Parts: sequence; structure tokens; C-alpha cells
Amino acid sequence: LPLLALSGPAVALGGPGIDPQVLTARLRSGEPSLLARIADGRVLVDPRTLAEDELDVAAAVIVRALAG
Repeated sequence: LPLLALSGPAVALGGPGIDPQVLTARLRSGEPSLLARIADGRVLVDPRTLAEDELDVAAAVIVRALAG
């Protein structure tokens, strides 16, 4: 894994009872796959990796992943 600290905005996902490892696995296995990273126990999605026309699809993947 890269050791470079990324600066800039990120969307933090999670909440009580949500395991970051499980959530990132769900995001990766979603259709389409959404890559995220874990930092300080939080799942982070970098919006700079998404094109404008991908935002609605990414939001749907996140909602499904959080729902289990």
C-alpha cells in the first residue's frame, strides 16, 4: 500500500456497528466496484476519482454497501 498521505477532500463512511473492512469489501464487490481506503478506522472515498456523471451511480453503490 502507498504510504503517501493524501490531502484534500474525502467522504467518510461508516457508523456504529459498521466494520471498515466489511464496508470496503462491499464497496469493491458492488456493481460497479467502488474503491475506498481505510484511515484512522474510517472508510474514505476520494471524490476526485469520480467523474461528474458517475456520482449518482457511486451514491447508489454506497447506499447498498451500507445497507448490507
